[in-house]
Amino acid sequence: MFLNAYAQQYPLLLGIRQQDYMNPNVTAPLLTGLSSVLEVADKETAEATVGELAWNGDELSAQVTVRNLSGHSLPSGVGFRRLFLEVEVLGTKDEVLWASGRTNDIGMILKGTTSEPLPTESFQAGRDGLPFQPHRQIITDEDQVQIYEELTQTSSLAFSTSFLHRYWAIKDNRVRPTGWNPDNVADAALRREYVDATRPGTGPERNWWAGSEAGEVPEQGLSGDRPLHRYAGRPDYDIAVHPRTGLPGTDKVIYRMRLSAAAKIGAKRVRVTLYSQSTPPYFLKQRFVVAAENGAERTAAQRMYYMAGHLNTSATAPDGRAYLAGFRLQVGRTTYGAVPSP
Repeated sequence: MFLNAYAQQYPLLLGIRQQDYMNPNVTAPLLTGLSSVLEVADKETAEATVGELAWNGDELSAQVTVRNLSGHSLPSGVGFRRLFLEVEVLGTKDEVLWASGRTNDIGMILKGTTSEPLPTESFQAGRDGLPFQPHRQIITDEDQVQIYEELTQTSSLAFSTSFLHRYWAIKDNRVRPTGWNPDNVADAALRREYVDATRPGTGPERNWWAGSEAGEVPEQGLSGDRPLHRYAGRPDYDIAVHPRTGLPGTDKVIYRMRLSAAAKIGAKRVRVTLYSQSTPPYFLKQRFVVAAENGAERTAAQRMYYMAGHLNTSATAPDGRAYLAGFRLQVGRTTYGAVPSP
């Protein structure tokens, strides 16, 4: 989607023809491509739903479920793509009283209702000491966000999006497709290769799932392959829980949202939206660093810096939505849950 937007706005810089020179009377391919991407994102990628809400003192509790509608892991393709949940408690006039996963205009995830980017957006340590957002089953604070992504480091422990320098697999909680099960691969050698390439988690070297829930129990791998890890309390990612059907293609997150006395009275509904970013801010920052250095890549990096800095994210889809507002693309429909009386 972002590539389509760049191509529409900067055809001369990218050397892309916007119209078929042999048939100028048809709808421009970039426009039909835009419509297709929006339709797939809306109906065929993933959906987020919110369950029944309940009060426990000053804490509003809700279970959010993300379901993968595709036939592959989400997000897929290059490792720096990410999906994340935006969960907000809204008041009488839809003012935001509590939030997790909000972004600013350049796509950086913010701390709750503030305009302060989370330190983990630039790989700085957060309150829990980790320089990124681990996979979570329970979210209790506005500086915690559920992000589905793959993160890798170089051999010198620097976070990297380079295909050539990836060494440590730090995190991979991408939502697996429904039915993921290596036991369905008949050939033992291919089964091991399939497991290594597609299993969730990070393997035996490192495990960066969330703090208080991080107790992992080593177990024998499927059909005698390399040992895997069973992630206690993470049934959506644990093949041992679904040995016959395979993984369910879902992830369930419990939100426990503590509100002030005034916010508790004013809370009317919870809004849940799933977003995609194909070029997160940290990816762009790593490219822009090259723009300031001498070298063969400098010209290309400067060109990208210009295009990203001037991209029109207020451009609207046929339904009037600014589909790239906040450097993010909505996946599925926004869902709401009614807040019960305290």
